[in-house]
Amino acid sequence: GEGMHRFVDPEDGEVYLYTQYEPADARRVFANFEQPDLKAPYRFRVTAPADWRVWSNGAEESHEDGV
Repeated sequence: GEGMHRFVDPEDGEVYLYTQYEPADARRVFANFEQPDLKAPYRFRVTAPADWRVWSNGAEESHEDGV
């Protein structure tokens, strides 16, 4: 299903957070227009513990350790 999900791996006990949105459902979270020629650019800033890995399907703009 769509939304933010939390998964605990039964093998190693690690916790994973991820999102799953199909284009029709993404409008629940992101501002958008129902016109392909009108784009709504956005950026994310993620602050996470040092031992977490953060992944995205977009290019990383910057990375700061120890913040």
